[in-house]
Amino acid sequence: MESLPQLKAINVVPCNAQYHTLI
Repeated sequence: MESLPQLKAINVVPCNAQYHTLI
């Protein structure tokens, strides 16, 4: 269960970077 939140956090980082690149 500890791996779940970590994976989500890692997914949020690249998602945010892509959003910044899009804008």
